[in-house]
Amino acid sequence: MKELKQVLLLTIREKRDVSIAIFFGFLAGIAGVALMASSGYLISKAALTSQMTILIVMGACLKLFGLVSALSRYAERLFSHRATFTMLSNLRVSFFERLEPHAPQIFQKYRSGDLLARIVGDVESLQNFLLRYFIRQSFLGSSF
Repeated sequence: MKELKQVLLLTIREKRDVSIAIFFGFLAGIAGVALMASSGYLISKAALTSQMTILIVMGACLKLFGLVSALSRYAERLFSHRATFTMLSNLRVSFFERLEPHAPQIFQKYRSGDLLARIVGDVESLQNFLLRYFIRQSFLGSSF
């Protein structure tokens, strides 16, 4: 529980990037819904009407919603990854600051390669947790 509290504090420290990622994730979801709705409307109008202006406007809307969806998805991934990697960087720095005073005792018990492999493995698993679950599922609520 203490470790999760530290991860939450790191998230609060990076709340700007997390908030921007949430905004762009929400925008991408709305753009995806608008893209589906306008494409359905375009198909139904193309079958029922012969007015070219409606079809041209709906085609332009499709292009706009597709572009907004792609760009907002890209921005969401950019800001969520930046927040995650900044959190991991801060976590690594705080870990090594705490590890440094105990280094002589630890290196008497463990070999340095084993210790480094264990640290890198733990940070990699935390990276996967932060990227795939914590930011996307907890804050965005999306399954993308």
